[in-house]
Amino acid sequence: MSDLKRAELPDGLEDHLLAIIADMLRQGFDSSNLHIRLESRETALATNLLPANLIPSEESLRATMQPFLRDPAQPAVRTPYDAPKIRCVTDRGVFVIRLDGQNAPNTCAVFTDLIERGYYDDLTFHRVVPDFVVQGGDPRADGWGGPGYTIRSEWNRTRYERAAVGIAHDGKDTGGSQFFVTLSEQPHLNGRYTVFGEVIEGMKVVDLLQQGDHFRLEILP
Repeated sequence: MSDLKRAELPDGLEDHLLAIIADMLRQGFDSSNLHIRLESRETALATNLLPANLIPSEESLRATMQPFLRDPAQPAVRTPYDAPKIRCVTDRGVFVIRLDGQNAPNTCAVFTDLIERGYYDDLTFHRVVPDFVVQGGDPRADGWGGPGYTIRSEWNRTRYERAAVGIAHDGKDTGGSQFFVTLSEQPHLNGRYTVFGEVIEGMKVVDLLQQGDHFRLEILP
């Protein structure tokens, strides 16, 4: 569907094929996956296959999501705890993250569980925006990948100063495995994205990272 969104529909498509595509878009609006809902909306807007009054608003698509069922792959719910430090080994050097198990215990528990299962081995930083963030943790490397489940947001009072580590999401309770490090203060993220750690060693390495650089994560003893 995303390929269709990025290209114009070819001329001469038969009416029944257009009707099938339009029906797929309508089904996408009801998907239990928020990404599919939003991609369906963008595709519908780009192709004019549906009347404007039949294309839901983004707010509506988010508000009508069904409650999330806890995936059995997720670790048990955690109360505040002393979370470990994490070493990130990259193509350009090493940096260390101190996790905040007091303010974001469940996020830290999911993050460390994925590390222990080798989820982050040889992934890439798929998004690097100068003076903003370095982001990784997507096995698809296109910003849409995740572990197959979403986690609840743990928005807290920790501020997004330089070196803060947060969870990327598409709305409340839609985070997963993608994380980012802020390259400078980002006050507009405060209270809207879960802060679950900070880089305490190696920010000079983070500053050097480029899109496509590989990394792996290790839990320090």
